[in-house]
Amino acid sequence: MKTVHFFMVGLIIIGLQACGGESIKERAEEKVAEGILGSLTGTDIEIDSDGEDGKITIKGKDGEEFIFGGSETELPDDFPSDVYVIDGEIESVGIIKTNEGSIVTFQMYLTDDLSNLVKDIKKGMESKGWESNMTMGSGNESTTVYSKGEANTMIIFSKQDEKVLVSYNVTYK
Repeated sequence: MKTVHFFMVGLIIIGLQACGGESIKERAEEKVAEGILGSLTGTDIEIDSDGEDGKITIKGKDGEEFIFGGSETELPDDFPSDVYVIDGEIESVGIIKTNEGSIVTFQMYLTDDLSNLVKDIKKGMESKGWESNMTMGSGNESTTVYSKGEANTMIIFSKQDEKVLVSYNVTYK
């Protein structure tokens, strides 16, 4: 599995999900993302984001279609049970399934303290056998990457007013 590629795809999807409303700027962002994803995957990519419900559809070769965001809040049935997901309301689930594996992205807004959330998730992930490969951050943001076998989980924390946005990007076979 090409971990770097999956992480890049996940980051691009998270960025696109943050955009709202159809505009010239949004269409330009879609074109840039199409080029980046196309070069990473080696295939032609078409992205269409619907500003009304936040849904993003990506079409690849052979008519493959991946849908992200919108009102989907359930993790897929094959989501790894050993990924520690902190208690909270899950929003904007995105799913990609390819021959190389799956990518699931989702986010939640929590009212807990940023440093406490980072510590709680670290403890939960390590208790389930995940190894922390990288942690970086400063001030109101933090990112941690975990691995276990061929699976990887990147968790991004971002303090926003009185809440903390916690974004998961999980790759697995």
